[in-house]
Amino acid sequence: MAMLCVSTDDFRISATATSSEASTVEVTLSNSASDSSAKPLAFKMKCTQPDWFVVRPRNGVVPPGGSCRVQITLVAYLVAATPGTKVQFLVEYRSVEANEASKDPRDLLGDKTQRLSSKKMMCTVAPAAAVPAPPAAVTASRSDVTAANSFPTSAIAEELERQRRELASLSAQREGLAATGRQLQQQVSEPPMSNVSASPTKSSSKPSGGVRLLAATGLAVAAAVAARIIANYV
Repeated sequence: MAMLCVSTDDFRISATATSSEASTVEVTLSNSASDSSAKPLAFKMKCTQPDWFVVRPRNGVVPPGGSCRVQITLVAYLVAATPGTKVQFLVEYRSVEANEASKDPRDLLGDKTQRLSSKKMMCTVAPAAAVPAPPAAVTASRSDVTAANSFPTSAIAEELERQRRELASLSAQREGLAATGRQLQQQVSEPPMSNVSASPTKSSSKPSGGVRLLAATGLAVAAAVAARIIANYV
């Protein structure tokens, strides 16, 4: 009687961290008979956790002396296994006639009148290594942002009042200096009154140097104050 040989009856497969990756194990099924009377073997794969794995091919026919490679892939993102979880695979098979080898293996193995042989394989599933979660983004609430970017209303009012008082003081100084300058200018432009002398004397209409200096100083100070006011508030 032909016998199906399995390359391994105990294997291990590890889950991966994401669904974009896959862990695959390849198992080889061989038809041990190779003489002239040997028959093909039809097989199908079963699993105690069919939703965890993709098996390709799940069924087929192995010719005499031939082999078939079966890939068992663990669907990582569906697995919630604990360490050492065991999953059993069962390979059911039977010999078929040569003229039946082209038929669908599921139909060949679905014949209840035919006795099936089987091979068991035990798979140990290792869960994926824990992947550390990314740090949670620190998000500030709208009120926090508003509070951080806002300036106290009372402070604004105090600052405006201080600037108003300073402006009033500078304006008063400007007016005072302007008045002083006008007085000095008037003194410069008008000749001083002289007492009538019995004898004619030579009088000068030019102002003294001290008066001219005082007038020029007053005008310069007034101009400087005006320039300061314009620079700060215009």
